[in-house]
Formats: sequence, structure tokens, C-alpha cells
Amino acid sequence: MKDEINEQAERLTNKLKYWVDTFAVPMADIDSDAAKFRDYFENTEDQNLEEWTDFVESQVSARTPGSAELICTHLTLAAMCLRCIRENIWSAKSDFVFLISAAEQLSMLEGLVGSSVFEREARSLKLSEGGKKGAQVKHQGISKLKQWAVSEAQGARGADKEISRQLALRIPSDFDAVSKDPERVIYDAIRAARKSKS
Repeated sequence: MKDEINEQAERLTNKLKYWVDTFAVPMADIDSDAAKFRDYFENTEDQNLEEWTDFVESQVSARTPGSAELICTHLTLAAMCLRCIRENIWSAKSDFVFLISAAEQLSMLEGLVGSSVFEREARSLKLSEGGKKGAQVKHQGISKLKQWAVSEAQGARGADKEISRQLALRIPSDFDAVSKDPERVIYDAIRAARKSKS
């Protein structure tokens, strides 16, 4: 049983190192904080670890959700549990509790990271959709201006440039704020309509 616990503890230690490297947290800081938590166990009379859950909860709940401090707390608690297993603080029974607790802390960290990525992707998608809708509204006015210009230019004679100047002078008030250069929009619409006919 002790070999299996040590094997799982080694696996979790590698996972811990991965997250420490990912967040660029100095391992020395994590080990230092874990040593402070270890003092709790050396000075407690809670040999059955009945207060352990409350202790962990108090450490985690004291941190702002999603903060760097919370990430470090999860890492530190996992490191402390693994250290207690390595240093044989108590019995094999307590090692099993520490192993489960370390796995729980690392899982919480993975969930925290996963939810942050999901939220970022959802926010990005929402902004993208908002941008598309804004572009549709913006270009809706230009499309109507082009339709108006093509219908007005059908009976007009002269060069496209001259027709577009004349039409730009008598644009309906609905199209006043549609474009900074309505003459150019009208000219492009007239030319495109003539090319499509030929």
C-alpha cells in the first residue's frame, strides 16, 4: 500500500511541478509556504485529520476567486500534502488523506484554469458576434445609399463621375451620416452597376 501511495505521490508531484512551471511560481516559495503549513500538523492534536478539511477551506476561502494568490494557495496546499507523505509525518492512513487532498487541490487548480479559458473564449466569441452585428448595421445604410444611387442614375446622362457629383448634392437626409464620402460610394455603385450590365 505504501508503494502505491508513493507512486501516486510521485505522479502528483510531477503534476505540481508542471503547474508551478506554467505559472512561473518559484518552487522555493511554494516549499517555504508548505513548510509553514507543516507546522500546523506538527503542533496539532488532530491526529485523525478531522480539522484538516476546515483548515484547507479556511485557506482557500480567504483568497479572491481566480486570483494569483488562490492559485498559489492550491499549489502550496498540494505541495504541503505531498511533503507530509514524503517525510512520513504520520501513518499510512494519513498519507492516504494527504494524497487525496493533494489530488483535490491540483484538480481545483485545473478547474480554475479551465473555467478562465472558457470565460475568455466566450467573451471573445461574444465580442466577435457583436462586431459582426455592428458591421451589418453600419453597412446597411451604405447598401441603401447604393441602391438609391443606382436607381437615380439609370435615366441620367453623362460620365459616371459627373452623375455621382450631382447625386451627392441631392442625397436624401436619411443618408446624411451613412458615409464620410458619399460621392465616392455613389460613384462606385454606379460603376459596378454599369459593369454588371455589360
